[in-house]
Amino acid sequence: MFSNSSKVAWGLINDFRWFDKDVIILEDPDVFKGAKMFSTIKTPTFSESLLLHTGIDRRNNIKSVYQINFTSLDDSVNITKVSQSHYKVEVAQWGTWFMKDMIGATTFENDWCSAEIDKSGLNFYNLYLKEVDKDVVLIYASGNKWSVVK
Repeated sequence: MFSNSSKVAWGLINDFRWFDKDVIILEDPDVFKGAKMFSTIKTPTFSESLLLHTGIDRRNNIKSVYQINFTSLDDSVNITKVSQSHYKVEVAQWGTWFMKDMIGATTFENDWCSAEIDKSGLNFYNLYLKEVDKDVVLIYASGNKWSVVK
């Protein structure tokens, strides 16, 4: 479990390549079968781990919608682009779910988006971006690599 958690965490840190772009992470892996990957005491965050391991501070340029628990090295999500500002994000396998601040995800809104969690469970959410910026990169974890939303 800890070995696989490390494989995912280090794979994602080493695969991150958007040091000159603003990034939105659609699902930020937080735990692998209970083993923490990117959590801090306050909140799960990939950008803080990136700073700690590379010395490059992207905390103001990386936003995360929800966290997700991984149960295998192949875990990921399926993305449906509904419109330029609306995306449906769905877990791709059984046994994983979305979280926010280390507990089950709930619907929220902030200054850059609103995210509406599925009312029947935690297996998908709808993301509504308040502004569409063609220079912002939307990414999600696919195992230990990042994939870009096309």
